[in-house]
Amino acid sequence: MLRPLPESITVDNGGEFAGRALDEVVFKEVLKFCFRDSSCGRAEDLLDPHIIRCQQRSEYLDEAVSLWQESVCWQEWHKKLGGTQRFKHYTVYFDDAGSLNVVASTCEIGTQNIEP
Repeated sequence: MLRPLPESITVDNGGEFAGRALDEVVFKEVLKFCFRDSSCGRAEDLLDPHIIRCQQRSEYLDEAVSLWQESVCWQEWHKKLGGTQRFKHYTVYFDDAGSLNVVASTCEIGTQNIEP
């Protein structure tokens, strides 16, 4: 039985994250990404800087997955990996700088997979 994904994952900068650089956030199987400057960002992308939001449904995700389906999803090995169901829409907010939207199969911080 699959459990639902949380709407967000809180990163408390505790001992497991202390001193880690942002370049240790790893997205796998990226289909689409976009950085939005905070001056032109959307209200729903203004998150606490300690949160990485994970969504299973969004227009951004639907658009990326639709293009992916048309080009390669029909291949049997993609179906064995979970097809379109493995992709999620992640949003990372960077204080006043802006936010990063990513459609990917997983997101990891260092060696920890933040996927539920």
